[in-house]
Order: sequence, then structure tokens, then C-alpha cells
Amino acid sequence: MVFTDGSVYSPGSSGSVGCGVCAAVLYPRRQENFETQIEAHAVGTSVISEQCEIEGILLGMEIAIQYIKETNIKGDTDSIYIFCDCQRAIDIFVRHSWLSRHPEILERVLGVCEQLKDISCEVKLVKIFGHAGITGNVIADHEAKEAAKKIVNGQLKAPATISIEDARKLATEIAMRSWQRQWDEHIKGRKYNSEQLHLTDTVESLWQDVRDNRYAFDKLHLMLHLAVMTLFPRKKTYLLNMHCDFLISTNRDL
Repeated sequence: MVFTDGSVYSPGSSGSVGCGVCAAVLYPRRQENFETQIEAHAVGTSVISEQCEIEGILLGMEIAIQYIKETNIKGDTDSIYIFCDCQRAIDIFVRHSWLSRHPEILERVLGVCEQLKDISCEVKLVKIFGHAGITGNVIADHEAKEAAKKIVNGQLKAPATISIEDARKLATEIAMRSWQRQWDEHIKGRKYNSEQLHLTDTVESLWQDVRDNRYAFDKLHLMLHLAVMTLFPRKKTYLLNMHCDFLISTNRDL
């Protein structure tokens, strides 16, 4: 029985690409005296959590196969149960679509499959809930997170290569953060941001009486036109057939 997990640590960023680690926790059979085996492997410095979860399942398979060979229980055990909290990672192993775009991982998977045939075992992937207090999952999650932090701190080495898919996601995140920073800091957006909250509060207060009061409806209509002209002064709007107490010419440019 093996529990696996993956973790990505990217300090100072909310992005999904960062230093990634996978971990696996193997529990031996009860009648044997072997201790619980815990392993964590560095995946890379620029990876996504999905890849770490996949690497975790692979790591779990590999240590389970090694355990079976070392304990000489070949033929006595026909199934290896691997528990993972990532349904996406499990689906990838079942459907193979993602693996076809990552030949280096596909090669490892094919190698594991050959070893499973040699020992007459099959792997059963089981989806469990993450952060639900399941001991094996908690240990794997902790080991992966701590090891990922060590990569950032320079205490653990990790491959610096990045896949095309991860590079695309990283570029997208950088572009989005750059756009958001420009929007927050650019002077042209200040007027809209300052008027937006005031407009929202005004419209919400007027909307309370719209259904019961025609005057309120007309006033709300007028406020929306004024708001448009406040936010977009170069546009022209004309009010037609307004029934309210404000004297507004139908030809007046607001």
C-alpha cells in the first residue's frame, strides 16, 4: 500500500509553476517487520503540480516494485494499491493522452509496466480526499512540501529543464501578472477605478425603489447615462422621453 503526493513551492508568487517535489509513502504488509518507507524526489525548478503528482505515482510504483523484489514475495502479491488525491493524475495514467506529449515520462511508465509483468503484479490507482487526515497522505504531503522549500533555499538540487507545456503556462502567468500590474498602476485607469465604487453604491441604492416608484426608475436611467459620460466623456448620449423632474433637453449632449 502506497500513498503519493506532489507539491510546488513558488515563494512570492501565486503562480502554478515553481520548485516541485514528489513523495511516496510505502506501508509494508502487517506480518512483516519492515518499517514504513518514505521517499521524496526533486522534479524540477520550473514545474507544475500536475507533473509532480504524476511523478509521485511513478515513484510509488518504483518503490513498491523494489520492495516486492527485496522481500521475495513475487507471486504472493498480485496487486499494488496506490492512493493519490489528484484525480487528474490518475486519469492521465488511464488515458495516456498527456503521457504522449512527455516522452521522457512515457519511457519510465513503459519501463515500470515491464517490471510489473516480470513480478506478475498490477497497479490499482485509488482516488482519496486530500487534507482529510489520512495518515499516509498527510506524511506524503508534508515530505513533498518540505523538500520543495529546500530546493528554493538551495539545500536540494533539482533539474532546471522545463517542458514546453510548463513554459507555456509560465509565460501566461507572467503576462497576466504584468497586465494586472500595468492596470493597477497606470494613470488612465484611476478615473474608472475611483468612479466605479461610487457608481455601484448609487445604483444599488436607487434600485431598491425601482419596482415601486416610476420616479426612481427615471432617476436610475438618468444616473446610468451620466455614469457612461463620466467614465467615457468622448461618447455622446441623448436622453429621449425622460419622465422626471429634471429639465433636460432631448438634444443636449451629456
